[in-house]
Amino acid sequence: MKSTTRKPIELFISYSHKDRKHLEKLLGQLTALEQSGSILCWSDSEIELGKNWQPQLIEALRRSDIVLLLLTANFLKSEYCVETELQLAREREKQGQIDLLPIWVDQVQFGDHWLGQLQAIKVNDKFVVQSRLGSAAWESVARQIGLKVECMRGNRPVMQALNEVDEVVHSGDVGLANLPPHKNALKADFPTVSAFWKSKSIVLPDLHYATVQGTLSQFAPMLMGPPGAKRVLHREFRKAIETHRGFGERKRLTINACMSISAGQMVHHEVRSGNSKRLLGLYESIVRNSIPVFALAEYYDEVLVPLFRDTQGSGCLEVIVTGRLFQLDNNYIRRFLARQGIDQIIQPYVIDELCRDSYALEVGGPGTEVRQLVGQPVRYLDGDIWVAARSAEVERFITAFVDITNPAERDEEMRRLREDAGNSRIIATYDQLQSVAQLLEQNDV
Repeated sequence: MKSTTRKPIELFISYSHKDRKHLEKLLGQLTALEQSGSILCWSDSEIELGKNWQPQLIEALRRSDIVLLLLTANFLKSEYCVETELQLAREREKQGQIDLLPIWVDQVQFGDHWLGQLQAIKVNDKFVVQSRLGSAAWESVARQIGLKVECMRGNRPVMQALNEVDEVVHSGDVGLANLPPHKNALKADFPTVSAFWKSKSIVLPDLHYATVQGTLSQFAPMLMGPPGAKRVLHREFRKAIETHRGFGERKRLTINACMSISAGQMVHHEVRSGNSKRLLGLYESIVRNSIPVFALAEYYDEVLVPLFRDTQGSGCLEVIVTGRLFQLDNNYIRRFLARQGIDQIIQPYVIDELCRDSYALEVGGPGTEVRQLVGQPVRYLDGDIWVAARSAEVERFITAFVDITNPAERDEEMRRLREDAGNSRIIATYDQLQSVAQLLEQNDV
């Protein structure tokens, strides 16, 4: 990958000393990136002899851009890895300052630990040692790290957006379904999606369950969070681009992708076999006005798929959803905006509100249901379908504003989008969203 940055991306590698052989294999595969000046790797082998080791380690962790975690059973047994390095890295990750990148080296039992909620690097969807590919497995890991580095530079806005969506989908894979129902559960009914979000600061923080009426769709929102916060983000971004003409000129190759994401209108079709849940969207009128709905895989397959099958391809139906409410980790927005430099030209409160007040519903567990409003026609739903294309060094989203509930209109616009892409390589589409690992395996990046 071509390096275009002046300063190398700094990688901090956290590992158990019992896994030093894995560290050495990883460092060997990262040598080319380091020699090109793209990255600078740090592990505790860099500690200067004769000096207090802990301040050196903490300082390296604080200045890092990416923290790599070599996840094994030994890692979780290491008190220093888990209680010191991991906690400091998590604090910085929540502020959007770093990317926390686990590498699943070997099978690990996470239990209730939040580490299990993070999207991790695998090889052919297996743990590194389980893949039995030897050095080729670590080469695949290094390629995935290299792509993450490109995203951090801001050179790959489309790939970063796809990767960050992967992160938020995985963060919603929390174990709510395994928790017992609340003995004194607080519930509330909302007649619309708008009414739900209007109570975000007053009612939602105390609720356990929410019942909301709207249009349920297999096409999920790419940008999560309150619609008002999305609207403010898009408005302030457009104003900032006009005000900071120099920024717009520097970012002319990536501004289209950033504008598409900030609009909050893009959808994607998320049916992954790897996750225990499926991400859907509950809407009112426009995609921006949405609530993410995570359906347990079994419930999705047995209850929702038959309902969607009867929608003549629209993938949408009018429902009343009763779901378990949880707060979604929305800091991927902060990371995306920071990597593209947008945090430099808009007010911090705009980003803070979108990251802070994001909620989602889970269905399929006790006390939840999706009830179809039989006989009620599906309402018009405005949103953006898209093609992610790459030509030479330029990435872009090509979008079309359509009625999401109309399959004929979606198909026709998708045909036009592919024509608009011309000779550009199509990386992904709204209905074929792929993970970074899948794209790398297909040599499409």
